[in-house]
Amino acid sequence: MADPGLDELRQDWEVRIGAIRWILELCDREPGEGVLNRNLYSNHRYHWQSQPVLLQHPQMGVTRPRQCQFPISIATSPGGGDYDDHFTDKDGVFRYSYQGRRDDSASRLTRTDNTFNNGLRRLMRLRWPLIYFHGMSKGNYLAVAPVMIVDDDPISQTFGVIWGEQPEFYQGLGFPGERVAPVAGDYGLVMGIPNLRRDEVERRSVKAHLAQGSFRAKILRAYKNSCALSRLSRPPLLDAVHIAPVSEDEKASYSVPNGLALSKLHHAAYDQNYLGITPDFKIKVRADLLEATDGPIFQHGIQSLHNEEILLPSRKQDLPDRDALARRYEAFERGQNAL
Repeated sequence: MADPGLDELRQDWEVRIGAIRWILELCDREPGEGVLNRNLYSNHRYHWQSQPVLLQHPQMGVTRPRQCQFPISIATSPGGGDYDDHFTDKDGVFRYSYQGRRDDSASRLTRTDNTFNNGLRRLMRLRWPLIYFHGMSKGNYLAVAPVMIVDDDPISQTFGVIWGEQPEFYQGLGFPGERVAPVAGDYGLVMGIPNLRRDEVERRSVKAHLAQGSFRAKILRAYKNSCALSRLSRPPLLDAVHIAPVSEDEKASYSVPNGLALSKLHHAAYDQNYLGITPDFKIKVRADLLEATDGPIFQHGIQSLHNEEILLPSRKQDLPDRDALARRYEAFERGQNAL
């Protein structure tokens, strides 16, 4: 296959940057903090110059639409599928597996020298962005964009993926042409950033975004899309709230027992210690607020909850962690006593 010409590269760039902006605007419009049902962006919903553009192939993990010379997106199936996509422990870089053929008689993928992997290598050398669709559940994906390919490891048969710049950066940059970093995999050469240190790579990890998106989906599912305090059942008005702060133990931090589904009003009230939740799931409103006269929203939305029991998940393993609630409630009581 011949190398693309300048006009073809320019078209790829325009389609790519337009697609990234379009998918991010879609994430802003839809509830779910970036988790999208595939029907919202598949079936050629995005258009470039009146032409439909395929953003995610229904069967393939790497997608290259006909308007582009290189892949526009990568995707991981819900549950991981046949590929070992994972994060590295040392810096949180996401390792995306080569696309190839899985042979039961071989411990490694075969037929990996293909247009999909070579296209990702070209994106790595050009420092061009793309979209990552992370499978959450059947038909639902967390859209992470823009991301960048920063290294290629033939030993593990994976590419390193980190968060890229904001779309405005790429749009302001304009078409960069065939700008190629002289050393593939050099983190210090990503899109002209002079010194992308290892801690900067860690900051650009997509891990936290994936964890938070997954956390929200799991929490809203456990609470049946309802606020645990008010029973409000409008997902755009609900947050997935951590009981204990996110810690180094990420598995525990992002587990369902460490979360509550709260309306945005009650999330703010919980964070400000206007109300607390006891280890036996009772709501307590701060004593000085019980007699406050701040109108019907405060009366019915906050004061009337005092001594009520929160809505609980139906599955026992999803119940709020009592120890985490106790620690959080102690902080609430300390705040009350300090008044």
